[in-house]
Amino acid sequence: MSAPQLTRREHVLRAVGEFNRLGGEDFRRKYGYGPAKKYYLVVEGNYYDSKAIAGVAHGYEHPDEGFLRNTDFNGGRGIRRKLEQLEFVVEVIPKSELPEDFHEGVRRPRNPPWERDELLLALDLYMREGMLDDTHTDVQELSDILNRLPIASTSP
Repeated sequence: MSAPQLTRREHVLRAVGEFNRLGGEDFRRKYGYGPAKKYYLVVEGNYYDSKAIAGVAHGYEHPDEGFLRNTDFNGGRGIRRKLEQLEFVVEVIPKSELPEDFHEGVRRPRNPPWERDELLLALDLYMREGMLDDTHTDVQELSDILNRLPIASTSP
């Protein structure tokens, strides 16, 4: 089989629910998968092994065929396309770019929401210089300034 036959989101979400209940390691062990290499299904801001989820979702959608094992099909771009057809988001994140404390099913660390003052300073730089990347010295200087500010991210 070249790829799991998935036509309904509900089966993917059911597999995600089982992943959450069991935890990533037990989920993969139960169904014969290793950790994701670089394709992650994103559901409600949480990251999951796209191939393992797709293989288990196939079993939910086609109980007569059963759950697919890691060796039953290829993951990668094909699974990404299939999940995107079901209106899921799949991110490609090489292992070398994952934070050390990254775990599937757990939100990737993100920057906290910006405060008004931070936004104004960043917008000022953008209006003066245009679009810059994070290697530009002005961006690095602004980042240093923002990191030193005693701005607390509290809600009113």
